[in-house]
Amino acid sequence: MNTLKWLVGLVLSGLAMFPSYGQFTGMDPAVTQARILPTVAAGVGAPISMTFTIGNNGDVAISGANEINQMGFNISLGKCGAVPDGLGALSSNVFTYFDVIYVDQGNGYFGFIGQQKTGVDIPAHTLIDVVISATVTQATNYSSLSYGWTGDIGASCNIIPSPTSLPEPSGNNFQFAYTRTPGQLPSDLVPIISALPSTQYGTTDFSVVVDVFELNSLATNGLIKVYLTKDPMVPLSFNPNATLVGGKLVQNDFWTFDDSYPDLYVFSTQQVIQAGGKKSFGLTGVLNPNNTRGSLTISSALMAGSGGEITIKNNSDADKIDYFKK
Repeated sequence: MNTLKWLVGLVLSGLAMFPSYGQFTGMDPAVTQARILPTVAAGVGAPISMTFTIGNNGDVAISGANEINQMGFNISLGKCGAVPDGLGALSSNVFTYFDVIYVDQGNGYFGFIGQQKTGVDIPAHTLIDVVISATVTQATNYSSLSYGWTGDIGASCNIIPSPTSLPEPSGNNFQFAYTRTPGQLPSDLVPIISALPSTQYGTTDFSVVVDVFELNSLATNGLIKVYLTKDPMVPLSFNPNATLVGGKLVQNDFWTFDDSYPDLYVFSTQQVIQAGGKKSFGLTGVLNPNNTRGSLTISSALMAGSGGEITIKNNSDADKIDYFKK
């Protein structure tokens, strides 16, 4: 049970992707943005362009006096090669502040390592767009994409801050940009929960419906499992024959209901959700605020990999209910 609660908590916590960064008081070696074009490459041998915005995001210059003061970066290419081979693939502005080498990182992967030029300071608030020209060397392996990744061709950039620049924000020292070759992304499921009524006065009849939608226009394949949190204030019951709950159409007969966990209801189905379609289930109950007022939240979460999907960043939803004593 503890493991299950931990997994559901992990899903419900969500993922923060692609943050934006304000400027920092002090030196701040940083990569603040990453972009890639096209969003879908034509195929192996097709051209792509990657851009990393790197430099000093702080309000104090980064000294180039000696190596211990300097910043650096490491850009690793994946399933693509620089064109023309080597440093000619980089935009020339990077050489204003950095000495750069093109390195063989092994197993067919290459990259760029940059070190701030000795004697050249990077002024405050100085960020440059480093553009890399490349071609695709391998097609996308769709079966290996996971955790919301929609591509595996491109590059990542790690910033190497100088020891003397610390403290500096570590959250802007990494960015990535990936595209893909043509193909069908796996199914993408998202649960949408509706708890009604959303505002309740005194003891009130209550319903919860979860719609599980497919977003990637590809039918699901395999077990789909949904977790729903319990609240002692509103015990819920499941009618496997119900077709209408809270005014919404449901397919309760498609779902297996498990009420054995103290903090969760668990719903499972092997039914296929067609491309762009949905399957729904619903529960009913009575909310008794016991002469109190406040709010409660009911959350739903998909088990990772449900129906063959791979995108976990949209696998949870929640609804808030406000209640008042009558």
